[in-house]
Amino acid sequence: MQYFDIILFAIVAGILAIRLYRVLGRKSDVVFRQKRGVEDNIPVATKTQTVNEQLSSINGEGLDFLKKLDPAFSEKSFILGAKKAFKLIIEAFNYDDKKTLRLYLDDNVFRAFEKAIIEREKDGHYIERPIAIEFDEVKIESVRVEKGQVYVRVLFKSKQKIVVKDMDTENIIGGSAASKKKTDIWEFNREMPSSDPNWKLTYTESG
Repeated sequence: MQYFDIILFAIVAGILAIRLYRVLGRKSDVVFRQKRGVEDNIPVATKTQTVNEQLSSINGEGLDFLKKLDPAFSEKSFILGAKKAFKLIIEAFNYDDKKTLRLYLDDNVFRAFEKAIIEREKDGHYIERPIAIEFDEVKIESVRVEKGQVYVRVLFKSKQKIVVKDMDTENIIGGSAASKKKTDIWEFNREMPSSDPNWKLTYTESG
């Protein structure tokens, strides 16, 4: 039974990894060595390690700069992934799904989202399902690389219909029943190079 549990856990972990990988961008073609035994733990100055050390000290800005460092990066794939991530995160926030938020947000952003969820609960409000999000424009605003960390800022212009209701009376709060135009700037980050292709949301700004 214990062996079965281990297999099941491995399958679940694999599914989560694939799901996160598909959300943003593409994995770099850089090959990383894996530890397979005690002998593999001995440090070896391989060519790949030297390249990794060089990349971790490079700073620069712009999409072209990023593509030179990571030719596998696809702007189109990133935008498609950013749209999916935006909807997923907005839904998770409005549906009080902290478990999902943990996967996609860095610690600081998660704490801000968690605080807002707690305040909403204290006010006795909840979000009616489903919410509606339609994109008018999504584009990369800026790219920068700092000490092996990639930061991509994305502009989201959308129409959102998020109906807020009172838990006790079921009354709609304010004018939340109407669709609203929103402008958001989100910044996604990941380490480069890295065996983990997943991006984290590290900054949000709403207008």
